[in-house]
Amino acid sequence: MGKIVVLTAISEADLEKITDYLMDNWGMKVCEKFLTRFEKVCQIISDSPGIYPLIYKKGKIRKCILTPQNTIYYREHKDRIEVITIFDSRQNPDKLQKLMKDL
Repeated sequence: MGKIVVLTAISEADLEKITDYLMDNWGMKVCEKFLTRFEKVCQIISDSPGIYPLIYKKGKIRKCILTPQNTIYYREHKDRIEVITIFDSRQNPDKLQKLMKDL
């Protein structure tokens, strides 16, 4: 059994924003497909947190490409996995850099 995966307030807002966009522009089927993919990836992270590359050693942050447009950034704690953000790769990368520096 893997570690519990928890979303930060930032990642919860990211997920809501993504699903709202998908519903508004692509419909229920595409949104459900995205959420299914998200759940599967979270299960993989839960079972094998070290499977994805370490991209920020100081904060022990790992990167998982969820879709071509969205990347999950997370870190492992003793008792849980913390999803920091679900970052839309079409955004300004400075936003991600600022977020990482604040950790």
